[in-house]
Amino acid sequence: RRFPARELPTTGGGAQASQTNLDFVRLGGRAYFNYAEAEQRAPVGGRYLFSLNKYLDQTADQYSFNRWEVDLQQYIPVFTPSRLIALRANAIGVIPDDGNDVPFYLQPTLGGSHTIRAYSHQRFRDRNALVLQAEYRYILNDFMTGSVFYDTGKVAFDRKDLWDFDGMKNDYGISVRFGFAGIAALRAEIAWGGDEGTVYALRF
Repeated sequence: RRFPARELPTTGGGAQASQTNLDFVRLGGRAYFNYAEAEQRAPVGGRYLFSLNKYLDQTADQYSFNRWEVDLQQYIPVFTPSRLIALRANAIGVIPDDGNDVPFYLQPTLGGSHTIRAYSHQRFRDRNALVLQAEYRYILNDFMTGSVFYDTGKVAFDRKDLWDFDGMKNDYGISVRFGFAGIAALRAEIAWGGDEGTVYALRF
């Protein structure tokens, strides 16, 4: 096999973290600050999201955990809002309660159109994930916007390992968005630089 299989973790009671028939009560909140103004159909400014949630396992009492997320986006015009640099930093983590685990399908993931585009959807998974993105966008006409992008990121079991930047996965590519009035309805992308060859994607 090209990629080794990852053994699913188990809790102290022997229940696998792959168990899917679980019920949760979710408590928490989020703060969202939107300072991005749409000038010439392109955002200028920043959008910042901070969230913290508590997941209480109501089925097995073995999978309760906290989930946090920080998502920072900044849009910087290059002489005109129709040409801009878009920057994003997103970090997500889960922290299980003592003696508990986190189901694999609720762990942070990387891969796909919103993170590292040269890898398949949810290609990487662990308790913590970090992605950094940069795009140069330019409006071609009223219906089409082009961009050149770079993505980098990683997943890690321990949160402190996110910040050493060892083992980062990277890609770069080009993208064309089709839409109207600043709303993208269709996006075509070509991504290079990953370990799985050139990726062509058409996303709605």
